Amino acid sequence: RWESLGLAKAEIQSDERVVLQAVRQDWQALKFASASLCCCSSFMLEAVRLGGGLALQFASHALRSDRGLVLEAVREEGWALNYAAEELQNDADLVREAGLTCAKFSEPSGSCETAVGTISLTDDSSQMPGVDTSDKSNSSRSRSSCSRSSSSSRKKY
Repeated sequence: RWESLGLAKAEIQSDERVVLQAVRQDWQALKFASASLCCCSSFMLEAVRLGGGLALQFASHALRSDRGLVLEAVREEGWALNYAAEELQNDADLVREAGLTCAKFSEPSGSCETAVGTISLTDDSSQMPGVDTSDKSNSSRSRSSCSRSSSSSRKKY
């Protein structure tokens, strides 16, 4: 069971194959993943794909700024936007995508309430107050490498 990962030695918690197998059972297995795995862009992308968007909460701070990873997480689960870096939480395209994801599981209201305002999910010309939509870059380049060092720490919520 995935919970046994919490009792495993550090070398097991750093084994990408083992941790991803646990994530297939439950995304919360990521709380036992090594910090080095949570800093690895390719690992976290696979974890989001296997375990769902909420896996983003276990990504390193740097990866929470990776627009490509956040977009993938938000497409899986709209609430994942809450775990993105602040600058991405105010990105109109990501907010719209999060709203569309959430709308699949609830009655579509046609708009999404956010901390910075309301955005229409049907009107492409809408803009949230204070949100700059001029930068449409979709960089999914990693801001970190898959280092096996465990010196970095991850933020838990």
